[in-house]
This record gives sequence, C-alpha cells and structure tokens, in this order.
Amino acid sequence: MTEPRPDPTAGETPSASVAPPSRKPRAAGEALSPARQLANYLTGLRAIVTEATDSRRIWVRQIGILIQDVRNRPVAMVKPQADQIGTEQLAAFQEIRDKLEKLKPPPNCEDCQSLFNIWLDKHVAVCRVLIEFGISGDLNKLKAVQGLMSEGRADLERFQVEYVRLVTALRQRVDASRKKRAAKWPFNKAL
Repeated sequence: MTEPRPDPTAGETPSASVAPPSRKPRAAGEALSPARQLANYLTGLRAIVTEATDSRRIWVRQIGILIQDVRNRPVAMVKPQADQIGTEQLAAFQEIRDKLEKLKPPPNCEDCQSLFNIWLDKHVAVCRVLIEFGISGDLNKLKAVQGLMSEGRADLERFQVEYVRLVTALRQRVDASRKKRAAKWPFNKAL
C-alpha cells in the first residue's frame, strides 16, 4: 500500500501560498516582446560601448604622448610609435565593430546602431591616419588626427543622446507594465 504524499502547503496560511503570477514559459521560436528585444539590445550594446570606451581611453593617452613626443623629439624617432599605436588600435576597433555587427538592433534602434558605427568609423580613420604618419612622417597627418578626434567626440554626444532616449523609453514601458500588473494581481482582474 502506498503512503499518501505530504501536502507541501500544509500549515501555511492561505495568503502565504498565493504567489504572484509568473511569466508564461516562452515556446521555442516564440518572438520576444518589443520591450524585451530593446532591453536585450541595450544590454549587449552597453557591453560593447564599455569595451570601446575603455580601449579608447588608453589610446587617447597614447596619442597625447605621441603628439608631445613630436614636439620634443625628431619625427623619425616618433614614426614607429605612431604606426604601432595605429595598427594595434585599428585591430581593437575592428574587433569591436565585428561584435557590433553581430548585435542585431530591433527596428526602433537602427539610429543608435548607426550613430555608434559612425563614431567607430572616426576612430578607424584616426588609426589609418596614424599609420600613414608612421610611414610618411608628414606632420599634417597629426593635425588630421586631432580634427578627427574632435569629430569623434561630437559623434559620441549624438550617440549618447539616442542611447539615453532608448533607455528612457524602455524604463517608461517597464514602469507602465508594472503598474498594469500591480492593478490586476492577485485575481487577474483590474481593480
């Protein structure tokens, strides 16, 4: 004869056994909600942006030292350093671009993706100019580097405005969804 199984809720008060509604499990291949798509995209993008800005911070310091060295040392001594800085950072920015291309933006995020690509393009251009300076020693190339870096800062500001707009929109969606759920729980009826 089998023994009856103990009731896991025995001894609990009725209110303790009532749990808030949970999300339904997503079937394989079922599309994510627009808010979830946006959240996933922004999370992935934030990781890429952090990697890019961390790499850029070191690179900008290297460029500053390079420009200072050009003022104090013969160009022939600085050229190899410029070539090395440009080559190494070009590889880093191309790796970041590869990661960005794998991140597929939801329909309302194309502008954000495009603005980040424009910012990356400026940095790739700076790397190429540094490599050219490393070959030619033409001091005008360093002026071009400074101009492109300035344009890159403006591009970053435009990207940040768009990114903040998307984050704000997501927060508003999440807040509205929470308020809607709170009004329905525990009986799945609006109050």
